[in-house]
Amino acid sequence: NWAILTRVGARLKAAGMPFIVGGDWNCTPSDLVKTSWVDALDAVIVAPTEGICRPAMRCIDYFVVSRQIAGQARAEVVQNVPISPHLPVRL
Repeated sequence: NWAILTRVGARLKAAGMPFIVGGDWNCTPSDLVKTSWVDALDAVIVAPTEGICRPAMRCIDYFVVSRQIAGQARAEVVQNVPISPHLPVRL
């Protein structure tokens, strides 16, 4: 929802601090990048390299991390957990 992204982005910019926003974005990382929201925040997407949402195994759970701390972040899927349809993702 663009209105929510706009409000979150405004608060992150106003805080003026590094940030990590994790979520079930209901879109792929490339879809979110196309909105220019990530670039407007001077951030990057940190996502696992494997899909996490069954049955399609799409990657829709990931993190948006401010560029200044992104080099220290790596996302990974938590395996062997009895939940569905998403597998947990952690930094």
